[in-house]
Amino acid sequence: MKKHFTLLFALLITCSFSACNLTTGSSESSEATVLTDFIDTNNVIDMKSFGNWEITIHSAEAKKEIVKDSRASYNAKEKYKFVVIGATVKNVGNDEDTFLPTTLSNSIVKIVYNENEYLSTRLAVSSLDLKLTTLKPSDSKTGIIVFEVPEDIADSYEDFELVFTYNDDICSFLLK
Repeated sequence: MKKHFTLLFALLITCSFSACNLTTGSSESSEATVLTDFIDTNNVIDMKSFGNWEITIHSAEAKKEIVKDSRASYNAKEKYKFVVIGATVKNVGNDEDTFLPTTLSNSIVKIVYNENEYLSTRLAVSSLDLKLTTLKPSDSKTGIIVFEVPEDIADSYEDFELVFTYNDDICSFLLK
């Protein structure tokens, strides 16, 4: 039984890494950016309230590769790039809450460009990913929200609209 559990766990880890194009080793590409480089809390593009959350957008950037650390990086699919949004979320509600819970089909974050919509993607082993962040009242977290979009539009990210939807509530940001 222990052998089967170990094999199953190894298979799960392997599938998780391959699903998000995680690679190991360092990268020297100018198209790569270390995850923490996306977040400059001194820069504020916009700040809005949305339900129990206060959302501050700090940055937006398009990259082919995102470096997690000196041992691992994420590579966008062929003919795609990542658009990485640096943001801070704060729980302004009265109860502990989860930001962008993926189990709810009525909780969505997307970017819209020329009537096309692109849903966010989750970097499986990144603690900076804001999706599924659970915070107590008045707590905040700074991190990233990542999208994978076609390469030919990725550098137009300043024309993208970032849209958060929860039930009937909608909150949008222009990334200019």
